[in-house]
Amino acid sequence: MKLELRAGDFIVSGDRLIRVYPTPSNSSQPGRAIERFIVTGPERTPTQDLEFAIRQLVEVALRALSPAINDPYTAMAVIDRLRGSLSKLMGHRLFHETVRDHQGIPRLHRRVPTYAGILDVSFHQIRQAASTHPTVLIHMLDAIERIADHARLAEQRDALARHALLLLAAAERDVPDPSDRHEVEQRYRQAMRVLQPAHA
Repeated sequence: MKLELRAGDFIVSGDRLIRVYPTPSNSSQPGRAIERFIVTGPERTPTQDLEFAIRQLVEVALRALSPAINDPYTAMAVIDRLRGSLSKLMGHRLFHETVRDHQGIPRLHRRVPTYAGILDVSFHQIRQAASTHPTVLIHMLDAIERIADHARLAEQRDALARHALLLLAAAERDVPDPSDRHEVEQRYRQAMRVLQPAHA
């Protein structure tokens, strides 16, 4: 069986998001059995949805960085909270895409969160909103450096390095002051020194 959805996805009645192999002659019977194991509701919840709480935190940072509020310190506090959660996440194994039975036979293939995807949700929008705020960019690079201390896998370090490079590119593009850009470059190099094992 293959699930084309994961916890937190938006679905509507009639979406074809579950595929059964081989195709049964009576499709309604397995469909009713499968429905018992899938819970739907009108709102996202944190149950099995790793990105839910992250998106709520990111929304706070985005509002703080909006021109109407312009509060980079609140955004930096959010980055600290994200850093704490992401540092803990580096020590945990994520869900496997394939679920096997007790004999090792694959029974279910599903979409699951990845370290890269979770870091994307955590950093992309904040970086985009903060591209003209060198203080926030520097704080994000500091966070990446601290998270890197907890990274165990090459895929974790590679994802962190990609975001460090995106932050450097944002500063080179949108930060006008040369001294601010230089400080961002220094913090980028510091972060990359910690992440270097992924590229050795």
